[in-house]
Amino acid sequence: MPTITIDMPDTHVLPIGRNSLHGSLTVDWSRFPMSSLQYIAMNGVKQAVNDARAEPVDKKTGKAYTSEEILAKAAAKLAALYDGSNRVRTESTAADEYEAEAIKEAKRFTIAFLTKKGHMKDIPPKTENRILYAINRYLASQGKPETTEADYLVTFFAGPNGEAVRERARKIVDDRRELEADMDELV
Repeated sequence: MPTITIDMPDTHVLPIGRNSLHGSLTVDWSRFPMSSLQYIAMNGVKQAVNDARAEPVDKKTGKAYTSEEILAKAAAKLAALYDGSNRVRTESTAADEYEAEAIKEAKRFTIAFLTKKGHMKDIPPKTENRILYAINRYLASQGKPETTEADYLVTFFAGPNGEAVRERARKIVDDRRELEADMDELV
C-alpha cells in the first residue's frame, strides 16, 4: 500500500458555490484523520478522471462520443495526472464587486513585482495561468513550495499590502458606481 506525502500549505481556502457566491471555508489539513484523507484522495481521483468525459458531445460536430472515445478521454486524463501534465483550472472571480476588484488589484500589484524581478518573461507559450506560473517560479527561486492562486491571494491579503489594496479596490468600485449613476445625465 503506497504512502503519500504532499507538501502544501497548512490551510486552503475553499470557495463555496460558483464564484464564491456563498462565501468560503478554510480547510485545515492537519485536522483530517487518515480515513478522511483516503476518502478525499479517492473521490478526488474519481472526479478528476470523470471530468474528462463531462462533455458527452463533440462541440464541433454535434455528434455524441462513443463509450470507447469517452474511455480514451478518461485514460488520457489519468495519464496526464500520472505524468503531472494535467491542466489546473484557474480560480474564478468573486461574486462581490469589491472583492473582485481587490483580486484584480492584487494581481496587478503582483505582476508589477514579478516583472521587476524578471519572473514574468520567458513563460512557455500557451501557459494558461501566466501569473500563477510566475508566482511559483518566484517561490521556487526562494526555496518555497508551489501554491495555488487562491492560497496565494489569501496570503497576499493577510500580508502588509492586503488592506491597502482592499481599500484601493473599494475606492475604485465606489468611483465607478458614481460615474455610472451620472451616466443618465451625460447620455
